Amino acid sequence: MYGFDKKIGTADDLAKDKYGIYATRNTQIEMHLNRAAKQKLIPIENLPEMLEKALSKPKGEPVKAIINQNRLIAYCDMCGGAEAINPGGSFYCLTCYNVGNDGVPRPITFPRQLQNII
Repeated sequence: MYGFDKKIGTADDLAKDKYGIYATRNTQIEMHLNRAAKQKLIPIENLPEMLEKALSKPKGEPVKAIINQNRLIAYCDMCGGAEAINPGGSFYCLTCYNVGNDGVPRPITFPRQLQNII
């Protein structure tokens, strides 16, 4: 179970808990954006472009990885939200959709002491 195991929980672990064994962080992003469009929280006509950007290569200022309650996360310095992340992955905020970074994921920096743990 995400965050309550002996190992450090990652974004893929959270996705598997929420959406099933074959789910990944990308599955979670796709599901979240599709749900937001269905609920009219984002314009449906923007969905294809948002999905393409959300799943693209990271660019911009990196966010810092931390371990919080046995979970690997990073905080969004644009909106204050936090997201589960994967080692070697990128950061996409499901609160603000990285609008301050043109909707594109951001790179993640992992402090040295964190690299030894994960």
